[in-house]
Amino acid sequence: MYERVKVRNFGPVGLGCTDNDGWLEIAKVTLFCGPQGSGKSCITKLISLLTWLEKSAYRDPELKIDNVTFMQALEWQNIANYVGTDTEIAYQGDLLRFSYEKVEAARNFANKIWNASRFILMNMDGKTVTKPEINDLAPVDRWILSKMNRIVNEVTDNMEKFELGVAAAKIYDFIWSELCDWYIEMVKPRLYNTDDKESQNAALYTLKKVLITSLKLLHPYMPFVTEEIYCTIKEETDDNDMDESIMISDWPAYDKEYDFASDEKSIEIIKEAVKGVRNVRSGMNVPPKKAADATVVSDNQDVLDSFRAGELYFKSLINAPTVTYQTDKAGIPDDAVSVVTGAATVYIPLAELIDLSEEIARLEKEEKRLEGELKRSNAMLSNEKFLSKAPAEKIAEEKEKLASYEKMMSEVRERLAGLRK
Repeated sequence: MYERVKVRNFGPVGLGCTDNDGWLEIAKVTLFCGPQGSGKSCITKLISLLTWLEKSAYRDPELKIDNVTFMQALEWQNIANYVGTDTEIAYQGDLLRFSYEKVEAARNFANKIWNASRFILMNMDGKTVTKPEINDLAPVDRWILSKMNRIVNEVTDNMEKFELGVAAAKIYDFIWSELCDWYIEMVKPRLYNTDDKESQNAALYTLKKVLITSLKLLHPYMPFVTEEIYCTIKEETDDNDMDESIMISDWPAYDKEYDFASDEKSIEIIKEAVKGVRNVRSGMNVPPKKAADATVVSDNQDVLDSFRAGELYFKSLINAPTVTYQTDKAGIPDDAVSVVTGAATVYIPLAELIDLSEEIARLEKEEKRLEGELKRSNAMLSNEKFLSKAPAEKIAEEKEKLASYEKMMSEVRERLAGLRK
């Protein structure tokens, strides 16, 4: 019978046991004494990583002393006491230049995961969350599940090839950016601003599933914080389907049920628009709390439908009280600020908040950037050597980029012409 070992002095940064040799032995014993030690369990991945770390080394950041001397000089116990053993493990790699800043960045990452888990548990408190039907999932739910599915496939492949640094970077980017920075922010309006119980159930189920899968992928790198969060989720949600410990849980596997390529594409279009609007507002020093209506223009009806489906969170992310959708620019003021993406253009009436000359300068800068992209793309597609050796997929991809750049350039120049009148 597996008996959970409570981590001592655990906090948001994953502080706890700092005796690496000790917890390595606990991990190995758990594999063989726990229920049905499986080669596909999370603990197996952890032991593989630890075995590799025993042969790993750090470099002096200024490369003035040899690796062995430098490793002996480091006070590992003090580092672990300061930022937590998890962050010490998560930072390690093969012959990396040592940096306290990078170790602290790993600590901040642990805090990010901790805060995300508390947000999810807080919103699940007192609710019974069930698995929704696929049709009950919102496009943004299918987007994050599809992204998670792909990351599981890629990370598993990387780890089996011992490309541990590549796998760690993918896990880090997925958790920090896709889950925490995007998905959590996208579902907040559904949880707080609507009474749609089915939609809220789908959001909470997706949040929990993606978090647990992410914890399993991260477990070999940060065993303590992932174990504590996993067990806390099991206890607070009283989920009997979860294993007693993350260490003996199954390693995530690719699931065709969560392959939603079209939803991924749709949400990425909205993300691009949100980033564009935020960049424009920031560049013009518009206060974040200042609300402004927006109009999405695209001659592609599918693109407009994607924005309509995500209107609840799109309005929240760009701080727009209302969003309208058009296939042309009819009725849009000439002094409206534009955000040009490959699939749509977002117009915002910010003329009273900005200097017209600044908007012209911004568009001129964008025009110059696009000129460079067009020059590069045209040169590549006119290069016989490239066309004869490159895979057909790469050539097709470059042609799509060229068409997108040409469309963006046309819209930017048209916009400039209107402002210069």
